[in-house]
Amino acid sequence: MDGHEYLNLNQELYAAVVVLEQAIEMHTEWLGKLHENLICKQPVSADILHENAHQLCSLGQWYYRQAPPLLRKYEEFDKIESIHRLMHDYARGVALNHLNQLNIDPVDYRRFITAQHELLHILSNLKEKILLSANSFDELTGAVRREAFSLLSSNTHAEAERYKQAYSVAMIDIDHFKNVNDSYGHIVGDEVIKAVAQDINSRTRKTDILCRFGGEEFLLLLPKTTLDQSKLVMTKLRSSINNVVIITNDKRPVSVTVSAGLAQWEEGLGFDEIVEKADQKLFSAKQQGRDRVEA
Repeated sequence: MDGHEYLNLNQELYAAVVVLEQAIEMHTEWLGKLHENLICKQPVSADILHENAHQLCSLGQWYYRQAPPLLRKYEEFDKIESIHRLMHDYARGVALNHLNQLNIDPVDYRRFITAQHELLHILSNLKEKILLSANSFDELTGAVRREAFSLLSSNTHAEAERYKQAYSVAMIDIDHFKNVNDSYGHIVGDEVIKAVAQDINSRTRKTDILCRFGGEEFLLLLPKTTLDQSKLVMTKLRSSINNVVIITNDKRPVSVTVSAGLAQWEEGLGFDEIVEKADQKLFSAKQQGRDRVEA
């Protein structure tokens, strides 16, 4: 994912949150009105009695007509339909008793209230996950931010410990990056960082996770990859990045090299310890002249 894709995704996610918040607010008002009608023995809306009331209400309108396809990846989105339909079914039963001037069945009413609370809980979780997704990627490069990376890496680490399946970590640093900023300015420096990230993403697997760890420093997580395998991968990446050229506004070409340190999961090591080992190997690569991979 590059910077433009990141921005487009974020715009869609934030737009989804806005519409979702409006739907939740309107639905909450609808529930309050229903309770008021029941308590004050006022007539209930005909929409409540409709067999497809879950499609006609504001939340249903959002779910079936306005929710963007990208939300379907969240498990909460699939749960909304069944619990929302169930809540309206219970509401219809309570409303029919009210309409026929019968006493409200306390069991039905409790089911209605329970379904209502569960629905609001699911909607709240969905909103939190959408916002987490929107804030998980670095705006410049599209790489995962450190906060989100910690969650993803913990899953990889847990899987390695469970199945005894090795994974590797590469700490990558752009060589002499300060010279790029000093010579060409920070705008060109940003373009260099973005180009390096794009080159790495284009040459790694979908299961590999690139994190922008610092200003010009990246952390690459390689699941199910041994140290020897990761060294082959990183050696090819280093060679590829050497061919990346940025052209400045005054037509000057700018190229960079990278250094990398590698470490592999071993039983008994925590993830932070593995990252520390990779960082030590990166330091060794720099001490030996840069533009190299150390494992």
